[in-house]
Amino acid sequence: MSGALCRIVAAGDFSAQRFLACAAQRPHTLLIAADAGYLALSRLGLHPDLFLGDADSLGFFPTDVVCVPLPVEKDDTDTLAAVKEGLARGYADFELFGALGGRRFSHSLANLQTLLYAKRHGAACRLIDESGTVFALQAERCRISGAFSLFAADGAARVSVQGAKYPLEEGLLTPDFPLGVSNRALAGGAEVTVHAGSVFVVTEPE
Repeated sequence: MSGALCRIVAAGDFSAQRFLACAAQRPHTLLIAADAGYLALSRLGLHPDLFLGDADSLGFFPTDVVCVPLPVEKDDTDTLAAVKEGLARGYADFELFGALGGRRFSHSLANLQTLLYAKRHGAACRLIDESGTVFALQAERCRISGAFSLFAADGAARVSVQGAKYPLEEGLLTPDFPLGVSNRALAGGAEVTVHAGSVFVVTEPE
């Protein structure tokens, strides 16, 4: 299913404006509501292709959409289960909305781990909200424009940054020191190369 996009809406802070802008720029082929993400879509007059979750935050199972009910007591979060569902259907490109903020900070951290899960299963995955976009890099390079930050994701990471206000040549990012916070690409964009380890990239509005 090369080039196909799966969008997932979870129960955290939801930016309708960014969701609609992304949807207009690139249509999805599968839209999944993870539990109370169903409410965010309903407020926009949208129906997901699939509801997946244990309904602990929504409070009910919708009757107007195909449901995949999950038990409350389980190892996967609803959002991770939604990503696994997309992977099982052959998707390798994901956008997650409502995956940050909300009333449970623990789920924001869980969704960062979900980025790594998707990456290690061969998929590109982005967490998107009003404050920016978060994605993971692992033994690869990418070009970035605007303001960005880099954080070691699962231990020390060796990283190079070119074309940015604060360049780095095979520098070591570690989980206990935020060396990569608050950088900015120069004209023409920055190039970030992860030589070893995994890195979370946070891009932010100007």
